[in-house]
Amino acid sequence: QKLQDKNLDMIAANRVDDSTSGFDVDFNALSIYWPNGEKELEHQPKHQIAAHLIDIIAHTYQQSGS
Repeated sequence: QKLQDKNLDMIAANRVDDSTSGFDVDFNALSIYWPNGEKELEHQPKHQIAAHLIDIIAHTYQQSGS
């Protein structure tokens, strides 16, 4: 619903459910949502999260035909 309300292509939300993920640590987990899709990136180093996020953005962009 938030994607539509804010006219967004994608939302990436940090999962900060405990002290081993999120802010002020080197690991994170991420929930990513886009129209007709979603992906959970499990707990891993932030540089790996970033690389996966870039891949997902590129793939989604290519699939949209933009």
